[in-house]
Amino acid sequence: ALGQIFAGIGIIEGYTSKGVFDMWFGKTTVRAPGKLGFDPLGLMPKDKEGAAKMELSELKNGRMAMIAVAGIACNHYIPGSVPGCPFP
Repeated sequence: ALGQIFAGIGIIEGYTSKGVFDMWFGKTTVRAPGKLGFDPLGLMPKDKEGAAKMELSELKNGRMAMIAVAGIACNHYIPGSVPGCPFP
């Protein structure tokens, strides 16, 4: 079962990694960073202004999630460093 999980993840990663190595060096025309073409629910607005606003809100959401995880990690290694954190 574990092999099937790894095979499934490998297929998905292989399909979505188009142009990744070129992006590392800044020489890609295949796709822009973060544009995987995955929007099964059709939540991305069609107009450019709405799409830019959605991308910005997703970027901010990701940054806030990273700050939250860093806060939980700080509270784990330095107990009581984050007031009100419910995670020991």
